Amino acid sequence: MIGRRQDEGDAGLRRVLLAGQDVDYRLIRARRQSIGMTIDNSGLVVRAPRWVTIREIDLALKERARWVVETLA
Repeated sequence: MIGRRQDEGDAGLRRVLLAGQDVDYRLIRARRQSIGMTIDNSGLVVRAPRWVTIREIDLALKERARWVVETLA
């Protein structure tokens, strides 16, 4: 596929409640061992292995809620 790294799965837009705020993020399923979070000009991007559940991803985001909300502000 053109313009997409081979190890990235389909990116999906999701929303989670963090520190009382709705936060949108882009979820990319990738060939990796752990959940990774980055914040760039387009917002929060979460990369996670295919075997990790959405619940586990949301829990990881809630653990990092303060960092996410402060960085996005």
